[in-house]
Amino acid sequence: NSLFHLYSRRFQWVSNLTAVIRDYVDYNLGFVEVGWVNFGSISGVKFERQSPYNVVFDDSIPIRKLAIEGAYVGILMRKTQIALRQYAAMHGLKITPNQYKSTPTEELRYSLPSTRFHTNDDSLASFLIDPRTQKSTPKFHELLKIYIRAVPSDFEISPEVSANPEFPQIYCIHVLNHQHIVGIHALNSAYPYFPLLGCQARVK
Repeated sequence: NSLFHLYSRRFQWVSNLTAVIRDYVDYNLGFVEVGWVNFGSISGVKFERQSPYNVVFDDSIPIRKLAIEGAYVGILMRKTQIALRQYAAMHGLKITPNQYKSTPTEELRYSLPSTRFHTNDDSLASFLIDPRTQKSTPKFHELLKIYIRAVPSDFEISPEVSANPEFPQIYCIHVLNHQHIVGIHALNSAYPYFPLLGCQARVK
C-alpha cells in the first residue's frame, strides 16, 4: 500500500486517470499508456493519458480487446526540434542530421472514429505545417510511436522474447515524419499486452 500511494503521487496517477475518464465520458473513448520510468532515485509505474485524437489503432476488434488481440496501436506526437532531440536521447532513437532536416510529408489530421469528427483546414495542426506560415512559426516534426503484434517467422527474424518463432511478439517502432524508421525494439514483458490501453462502452 505504501508503494501504491508513493507511485500515485509521484507519477501523477490521479490526474492522468481522471483525464482518461473525462475522455471516456465526452467521447466514449479513452486511452492510457502504462510504462516503467525512473524519477531520480525512485522507479515505478507511470500512467499517461493519451488524447483519443492522437491515437491510431486496429478498429477491427472491440476496444476492450485491443491490448490483448489488436494488431497495432500507436500515438501521433508533434514535437519541436529541441523536444524531438530530448525524446530521442531519452528513448535511444537514432536520428541522423538529414532526418532532423526532414519535414512531414502531409498535414497532420486527427480524427476520432467514435464521433466521426475531423479537424478543419484552420486547425492548429494545419497552421503549424502550412509552408506559408513556417517563417513565423516553429518547425514541428511528427513522430509516430506504434506498437505492433507480429509473428517473427513471418518476417524471417529471430524472436527476442519467446524461443518460439511462431509466437506473436510486441514491437515498438518509431517513425519520423512519415519517412524514417528511427527506432525499433521488442518489448520484453511477462504479459502479452500492448502498453497502450483503451476503454469504451460495450455495444450490445
